[in-house]
Amino acid sequence: MAFQLKDFASITGSMINWMRSVQKIVTDFNPGAVMRSMLEACATEIDELYKQIFIGLKEAIPVSVYTSFSFPPLAATPAGGQLTLTFTAQGADEVIAAGTLWIPNNGNGINYTQTANVTLLAGHTSVNVPVSAVTAGSAGNLPQTTGFNPNPVPTGFVSATNTIAFINGTDTETPDEQKIRFNAFISTLSRGTVAAIRYGCTTTVLLDAGGNVTERVAKLLLEQYTSSGAGLQNHHLTQQEMAALAGTAREVVGRALKELEMAGAIEMRQGRAVVLNEERLRLLAAGA
Repeated sequence: MAFQLKDFASITGSMINWMRSVQKIVTDFNPGAVMRSMLEACATEIDELYKQIFIGLKEAIPVSVYTSFSFPPLAATPAGGQLTLTFTAQGADEVIAAGTLWIPNNGNGINYTQTANVTLLAGHTSVNVPVSAVTAGSAGNLPQTTGFNPNPVPTGFVSATNTIAFINGTDTETPDEQKIRFNAFISTLSRGTVAAIRYGCTTTVLLDAGGNVTERVAKLLLEQYTSSGAGLQNHHLTQQEMAALAGTAREVVGRALKELEMAGAIEMRQGRAVVLNEERLRLLAAGA
């Protein structure tokens, strides 16, 4: 028997009909009558109970299903990338310390923390530093050339800006997004289906021999390739910039590029990555 969600009127009517069927003493059930008012008071509480049971069941069903499959919603991720700093020339090396707070000039209320120590060499006037938003979520995404102010201020500091837009901040997965992702997951449970292979590609973490995540680098190359729309080469991102965006070291990026080249997705030419197989690169980037 299906669950029936009864409302106040039907509850009141059911109780009046029951009273009329089991006794003959009380006969006045018109609106305003004492017995009707008593029954309506009970009906109000029962109506509220019905609603709470229905809401509880509605919320509990997806929670219990997701819990059974160990399928929690995806957490929010912080935006981040690389800032290019300019300085007046200094007579000695200066370390811009990890933990320096970088405050954007756009007033979005989200600050960014420097994630690694960076040294400005004596006589140099420019250096790049990696940063990550203090607060996770898409609100931390920023357009290109956003200005920043540091706290504390390094000696000789002139300006700071992001030469590449911050677009990697994501919000916590919504219930609707989780449902779509779960449906995709469920469709893969039959072994050997095309859907299973496709879903596996989106959840696989590709590692090189040193245990370094390669998908992030593949995703950066794919984003650069698809956004340029004119040619196959990654003309703009250096390995240092890719390392900052991927949250890793330049050497790790170098090893990841070799892995992608061995997989036949790209070819390195004069220090630049040339996309040979967009579909293969897309599959390699799917788990990033």
